[in-house]
Amino acid sequence: MKTAQSHQTIRQGDVLLIPVGQLPAGAERLPDRIGIRIEGERTGHAHQLVGHVAVADDGREFVRGGNVLTHPEHEAIATAPTWYEVRLQREYTPTGLRGRRWAD
Repeated sequence: MKTAQSHQTIRQGDVLLIPVGQLPAGAERLPDRIGIRIEGERTGHAHQLVGHVAVADDGREFVRGGNVLTHPEHEAIATAPTWYEVRLQREYTPTGLRGRRWAD
């Protein structure tokens, strides 16, 4: 199992946890939600992290670390006890490169 530092961005598959330290002004903690479950883009398997959850006015989600981020196909990562912004990455394909052959 990996262990993340409090200032370290965590990437597990297509999920990013970006440390923010404190919640942004206006973010509201959701007392009835303890933890996140994020469905991956490709496999449909879920990334899971138990911790307090909050949502900002603009819809961004945050989770309080301090537990282990898990996924069936990735190594577990112990998160630092800080707030993280939760982002789902998309697979990147540069425009104009699909099907293009490169010359030697």
